[in-house]
Amino acid sequence: MKQTIDFARFQRGFESAGRLNQWSDHGLEILFNHLIELEKASIAGGGDEWEFDPVEICCSYSEYSLIEFLDDRDHSNPVFDWLLLIPGGKDRRQLGEWINSEQEAELKSEVRKVAADQNITIAGISEGRSPVQVVVNTDTF
Repeated sequence: MKQTIDFARFQRGFESAGRLNQWSDHGLEILFNHLIELEKASIAGGGDEWEFDPVEICCSYSEYSLIEFLDDRDHSNPVFDWLLLIPGGKDRRQLGEWINSEQEAELKSEVRKVAADQNITIAGISEGRSPVQVVVNTDTF
């Protein structure tokens, strides 16, 4: 029997499975939208609807702050050098609170390049929210 899942039901499913604490609200929203688009593409290509399994999803996807993502990747792009210059005492993971929109756009572009160079599938990068979050398919990370 098919059950359509909206975002609220998706969120409750993660809560029931004890997995809600692995995600920020916005990260979960990015993940939900990504999975909906993937399922639509699968169905359009003749595939089946997907079974909703929060535990399996958590095994395949993770959420990172922009800095956590970049810290875990090998990169040699000088655009990241200024990250080390953020005034002392501030948590670099909250980067989105200190950068302007132009710098944020440049960083997001670089994240996409790093991901493409290393064959990492990015489910989404938060838009217009701080701190910047990156949701990644961990099978490729």
